[in-house]
Amino acid sequence: MVAPLGHDFDIGNSEGYIQKYATCEESGVTRYVCKRCGTGMDVTTPPTGHSWGDGETVSEPTCEKDGEKKYTCPDCQKTKTEVLPQLGHDFSDAYTADVPATCTVDGKESRHCTRCGAKTDERTVEALGHSFSPDYYYDVEDCSTGGTAYRKCTRCGEKTDVIDVAPAEHTWAAEDTIDKSPTCTEDGQSSVHCLHCNAKKDVTVIPAEGHVYDAEYIIKEQVTCTTPGRLSRKCIACGEETDLALIPPLGHDWSQPEIIRPATCIESGESRRTCSRCGLAETETIPLAPHTKQGVPVTTMATCTTQGYNSYICSVCGKPFDTDHTPALGHSFDTSKTVIVAPSCANEGSVTQICSVCGETTETKLPATGHKYGGWTVSRNATLLKEGEKQRTCSVCGGIQTQVIPKLESITVTDPATGVGIIASKSDHPLGLTLKVEAAREQIEGLEGVTLPEVSIVYKVEVYENGALLPAGEEYLLLMPIGSTAPDSIHIYYLNPSVGLAYPRGFAPANGYAAIVASTSGYYAVCKGTASGSVMGNDYIAGDVDGDGSVTASDARTALRFAAKLDVPTEETYDVFSRADLNSDGVVTADEARKILRAAAKLEAL
Repeated sequence: MVAPLGHDFDIGNSEGYIQKYATCEESGVTRYVCKRCGTGMDVTTPPTGHSWGDGETVSEPTCEKDGEKKYTCPDCQKTKTEVLPQLGHDFSDAYTADVPATCTVDGKESRHCTRCGAKTDERTVEALGHSFSPDYYYDVEDCSTGGTAYRKCTRCGEKTDVIDVAPAEHTWAAEDTIDKSPTCTEDGQSSVHCLHCNAKKDVTVIPAEGHVYDAEYIIKEQVTCTTPGRLSRKCIACGEETDLALIPPLGHDWSQPEIIRPATCIESGESRRTCSRCGLAETETIPLAPHTKQGVPVTTMATCTTQGYNSYICSVCGKPFDTDHTPALGHSFDTSKTVIVAPSCANEGSVTQICSVCGETTETKLPATGHKYGGWTVSRNATLLKEGEKQRTCSVCGGIQTQVIPKLESITVTDPATGVGIIASKSDHPLGLTLKVEAAREQIEGLEGVTLPEVSIVYKVEVYENGALLPAGEEYLLLMPIGSTAPDSIHIYYLNPSVGLAYPRGFAPANGYAAIVASTSGYYAVCKGTASGSVMGNDYIAGDVDGDGSVTASDARTALRFAAKLDVPTEETYDVFSRADLNSDGVVTADEARKILRAAAKLEAL
């Protein structure tokens, strides 16, 4: 006997088929297939582990409270936190006065934390005591009423040794006192003061003295040919700079033009002049000199469209030139030969005329009158799947203009009987067929062999037109409400209670709805989760379309007929169609048929 060869899984050189991806915390599974017999072997791959990164500080630590730092794994969004220890106080060596001591009240001082202001080592600072002045202060507003005299504390102003000052007559000073000195622009004031109180008499206004300017002006800015000059004088009393004066610009002092190049009849000349003050030079162009006539001219007579003139030869440059121009005569049209073509809605008209003198034909265009369209009429309504079309007709020429009506973008509908937002239409007609909608989850919970992911809701849908139930086999657009749920986490299934199976249906999200093209009424389930495993109702081998327990070329041919639309799935053949639909997207493609054929030939595994 020959010993078995053993499997050749070629794990080192093959990537294998990933059955389950490893996550941060869970192991993955990779299947390797024996190159000789096709037997599969599953190999466990370790978890990838979390990637915490640098983290994000949630709260900074303080002197007395811990902080917190949060880490988030970008792969699985799991989080963990870390305590940032409290910092503790950092007390200053120097003392700070919290309550300053006064003459009569003790103060307080302490050492403060440089971060948070907390205090430690608080101690008392003794009251300072009063510091009374040696001299007396007088509160005498008016000698005639008397007042008081006292000594006061130089720190807090408290009074001591208060004595009364008896009323007395004013004692007036012999000379006036200047209360406010006059300035150049403001009046001053003088008065006679009492030597013992604040009383004053004989108040006199001292007039403002006015500015006294320097005799000479100061040049602030020199005048030039193009900019003004500025002069000013200063007041010798207050220093204010005033009495400003402007000197207008002098303007250029041009010299007589100097001919640099004289003009001829074939070339312009050039001259130059110069400012005697600033030295600016300016050049000017001397126009061409006129040609010089000689000999007898050649005369060209005016025509309908061209002017007449005399031609000479210049005696200076020898070139011909024209002069003595006369205007063109203009056309003289023969009205009996005028042809008029009236304009239409879309085409221009014209007026054609012939000159009786020169025979030239001229054509004047008349603009098209433009269409006179009536109102728009919808020839094909827009739907969610197809654009519509509208038309309008010109009342003059009967021309028809068409415009595309965009596909419907938003839907707001609610079935009045059930309150369920769901709608239907034939695929070539606008939304609006009548629906009988019934929430019917309890009717499928007992179906044997049917296992669904988390069910959001199950509907029993019947489509009516003018009160009549539409038969199976016609194509409808059903809109199942999914709200704000992400479309990639929702799946729609058609339920067949008679055989206990659920068939996944492909759909497109449309403004909170799942848009499904269906060919039958019945039960439809809006589910959360993925379309895999027991959701099909029965265990089966991938690619085993006919369900005989093995993948063969016959299975590939059946799948290919579905892909080519030679066979259309019905309720009776939906289980066959579903096994051919390898990715459960509701459509069988030629690529899926090829994969089944390669699996039958043992060229690849499904």
